[in-house]
Amino acid sequence: MKKLLSILLISSLLLSSCNKWLDVTAQTDISSDMEFETEAGFRDALIGVYLQLTHKSNYGQDKTWYFMDILCQPYKPFSASLAPNQANIQARKYEDIRVKNLIDDMWKQAYVAVANINNALDYLELRKSDLNPINYALIKGELLGLRAFIHFDLLRQFGYGNLGNDREVMEKPTIPYVIDYSKDYTDQLSYSQTINLMLNDIEESLDLLKTVDPILNIHPMSYYAEVNIDGFYNNRQKRMNYYAVQALKARVCLWEGSSQMKDMALNAAKVVIDAVPGTFSWIPSAEITVTEEDRNLTFLQEHVFHLDVQMIAGNSFANIVNSAFNSITNLYTAQTLSSYNASELFESLASDYRYTYVTRSEGNNITPIKLYQNQNTQQKKYWNIVPIIKISEMFYIAAECDPANAIEYLNTVRSQRGITDVLTPDADIYAEIQKEYRKEFIAEGQLFYYYKRLGVTKLPSPVTTPSSMNDKNYILPYPDKEILYGNRIQF
Repeated sequence: MKKLLSILLISSLLLSSCNKWLDVTAQTDISSDMEFETEAGFRDALIGVYLQLTHKSNYGQDKTWYFMDILCQPYKPFSASLAPNQANIQARKYEDIRVKNLIDDMWKQAYVAVANINNALDYLELRKSDLNPINYALIKGELLGLRAFIHFDLLRQFGYGNLGNDREVMEKPTIPYVIDYSKDYTDQLSYSQTINLMLNDIEESLDLLKTVDPILNIHPMSYYAEVNIDGFYNNRQKRMNYYAVQALKARVCLWEGSSQMKDMALNAAKVVIDAVPGTFSWIPSAEITVTEEDRNLTFLQEHVFHLDVQMIAGNSFANIVNSAFNSITNLYTAQTLSSYNASELFESLASDYRYTYVTRSEGNNITPIKLYQNQNTQQKKYWNIVPIIKISEMFYIAAECDPANAIEYLNTVRSQRGITDVLTPDADIYAEIQKEYRKEFIAEGQLFYYYKRLGVTKLPSPVTTPSSMNDKNYILPYPDKEILYGNRIQF
């Protein structure tokens, strides 16, 4: 496992100038006993996990705006000769060696983060008596929430969807839920058992965070004076905070799909909704209707959880995303929509902020600029931010789980997107929810999971290959080594 920790170290050094992250021997191995002698070591280890999550195979790229976004096919068909990787992802050619390598690395980098979480959790218990109780509760709460978060996305990628309508799947084996820091392979459990493990981590995380998380404003800042001297617990949207864990609970319960779990999803989503306005707020129109270089394109105030991505594989985040979404300099490989498809997607509603202000017209193309990093702006607080969970998703979950109040939830979001047309009680709720997911989550990687969770067999997409969806298209294949050496069962 030292090898895994060394991988994390190298990644973190590439991603950040944070030179406090872990002491290293000449062989670049990490001595956990030495590192976890102090509270600072635990804090550095926690930050190291977040840095690992910004890796390009995690949420810095593939699990948000690149692989998982392309997979749901919102964009024009890519050229097989000029953009073979994107074209093969778009066509879901999972056996293509380049696509296969991307998938394998998403698996590996996720479990690298899990290994480091489990190592830190083990030492937290060994050193509990030496830690300030506030540090102990916050660090452990975040780590447990992150462990559930990472495993859940692995399940959404490498496991079955549509669980609510196919209950037999619940007893099939799924991704290993790793809770021990060990070299041994973790046995696969059923979907039912694995989701229970996620919910156990989530509930313990919530119990730890609910009395100490600064985002809840329970205590005056003086309460945190000893542990927050350097502002370590500021900017809670950048961390797995109490509301982010509640939002994760809503996602997990909705994915499970039973009526009891959907009730739990609704209750968890409402906890976040009730923090609006207050802890979270809707984007002010003045921050989106301004000139492009000063726009708040990711709707920062609405983020329940986001990551700050400085670098991707040694290149600045700005260079990477600006190239991917610029259809002028990268005409045949950019992630763009045709004007026709964009008009259909956004229902020709020029008032919709997501159409008028979060896209750019370039000839016959429409380019999403949500993550565009305009280097001419003074609004640097908007740079390098990748949204992971937003309040809008909680309103969509509530609408799906509470049909009686669905129109109200949907109209709330629509009005905050500049749409003046009000949905009436006879509106097709599920069609409207799908429209919202398609508009809201472009370049965020969430739309594919929405389709998969519901078992959508025909995607509303300009791409015709494949023409219909099934489990083989929805489920990313396990790495070959997992099958060969771990005796994993996937289907």
